[in-house]
Amino acid sequence: MSHPILREWPSLSIIGIVIGVITMINLGCTSTHESINDTGEITVDNEMIYPKFRIWTAPANGEEVPFNGASLQWPSEKKATYDVQISTSKKFDQLLIEKSAIPFTIFNPHKKMEVGTWYWQYRVSGKEWNPIDSYLITSSTRNFVTPSIDKMLKYLY
Repeated sequence: MSHPILREWPSLSIIGIVIGVITMINLGCTSTHESINDTGEITVDNEMIYPKFRIWTAPANGEEVPFNGASLQWPSEKKATYDVQISTSKKFDQLLIEKSAIPFTIFNPHKKMEVGTWYWQYRVSGKEWNPIDSYLITSSTRNFVTPSIDKMLKYLY
């Protein structure tokens, strides 16, 4: 007998694997030279494959995201909380999603977003907004809307 949450979201059992693979694909190892030689040996010419701490926002620069339901991520500061805004307008006056006092440097709207360009920005709570970033959702973007933690916990307890 499976757990009720797995019956409602059968793909939830592999979310961790999917997120890990997506992260590795999106942020993977890059090199200015051929990175795999004829013997299968991998060489890395960069100083850093992946930084210890996030130093950029994602998604960014109008990139097409692999999934509709994409999470937003940004650099962290010690002992900070964050605010996020997401909108279809650079003025943040249409289809606005706002969240305040986020204790982590990641936000997921947990909903299917409309096709088009989405603008987003974050800030350390109470400080100035960071520059506006954007990402694109197309009609061919795969839907992968994750449930909120409240909804997941409801099924666990």
